[in-house]
Amino acid sequence: MGVSIITRTEKRMQETRHKIIECALEEFNVAGYRKAKISDIAERADIGYGTFYQYFNNKRDLLLFVGEEISQNVGDYSYLKTYKGLGLRERLYYGMIEILKYYKKNSAALAALHEAAASEMEFAASISRIHEKLFERTSRDINYFMKKGLCRDVVDENIIMALTYMIDGYAQKIADAPKIHEDISKIADSLTEVAYRVLFDDNVEA
Repeated sequence: MGVSIITRTEKRMQETRHKIIECALEEFNVAGYRKAKISDIAERADIGYGTFYQYFNNKRDLLLFVGEEISQNVGDYSYLKTYKGLGLRERLYYGMIEILKYYKKNSAALAALHEAAASEMEFAASISRIHEKLFERTSRDINYFMKKGLCRDVVDENIIMALTYMIDGYAQKIADAPKIHEDISKIADSLTEVAYRVLFDDNVEA
């Protein structure tokens, strides 16, 4: 199977799309999703008004696209196999750090999604998909630990759901307000402690 080669035109289009999204999120952050105007987004992106419509039908289409991207990538935060050289606590801790940083990075998009979800069910569904993907990743990580005999033999799905809501809740708080890195570290440490107590027996080496 041949390697896909991206053309200059495709690369330029990708860069323009990324710039439009970035500037749209900046505008949402300043004006709010509902009050944001496409003309202002175009001005921020330094493109013609009509150029916006070559990539998105409207700001609603753009935000749904961003929500889908977040949901597809949220699971990458903690593929715990990649932390094999570390102890269990450290592996959990760095996984927590990554998801908190991911939410922080996407804080403007998440805020816009929550604002839009107040009046449109499709955006509420988009937020639900983000949570579902986080749940899927959490489940995979815990199942990996179980198969390796590293955590309790049976971890109920309700426990996994509770941990997911806990992680998601704290991550959302970080996304909602400006926080310094030390705050993220402290929260990750607390989340790690709770998750460790729930998942691992006392005799398991940290």
